[in-house]
Amino acid sequence: MAGYRGPDAQRIRAQTTNIFQYAGQTALWQHFVSASGGTPAAGLTNTLYFRETIITALLSNLQQPEGATPAGMLAASRFSVITQERLERDDRLVWNGVDLRIDSDPVTSRITNLWVSEAVRADP
Repeated sequence: MAGYRGPDAQRIRAQTTNIFQYAGQTALWQHFVSASGGTPAAGLTNTLYFRETIITALLSNLQQPEGATPAGMLAASRFSVITQERLERDDRLVWNGVDLRIDSDPVTSRITNLWVSEAVRADP
């Protein structure tokens, strides 16, 4: 009789690859590199510099897709983002034309070795 022998790392890796291949969505990852202070007297404001890379991520709403408010129906603003890349707090994602700002420190999943972050809609 076979007993439980712990997680099968090879099987977990294969399942993760399949999940990302069929359920993952592409997003433009803007990885924060540096910023300059600018010179207000010369009309130059703060400038942010990002390195842009296309990644595959699993995104899900942390709340209902739309919510009723006194102003009408509003789209969800908080998302859970699971990636193979480590996203930092100053990073941004552009997904389906929506700008998302990473709003949490990344947490790693022990079993799948993926990074889990929280993102919110960026200010316009």
